[in-house]
Amino acid sequence: MRRVLRPGGRVVICDVVSTGQPLLDTYLQAVEVLRDTSHVRNYAVGEWIAMADDVRTHYQIQPDGSFTIDTLTLELTA
Repeated sequence: MRRVLRPGGRVVICDVVSTGQPLLDTYLQAVEVLRDTSHVRNYAVGEWIAMADDVRTHYQIQPDGSFTIDTLTLELTA
């Protein structure tokens, strides 16, 4: 997302969230699968926050939003 944002830009993610309560979560996931067979799952707010923190930690995102990522480029010939 950062690749397509202008400097200082913001991204907004809007998604259905789970309550975090196991019984209600199971029900919500079942309804979502009936609605959309490609559905994976709805995350609870805490899970979204944890994922964002994991990304920030893994990529060492700086306060300005920049980060360095390791890449590997392979060129294969026959």
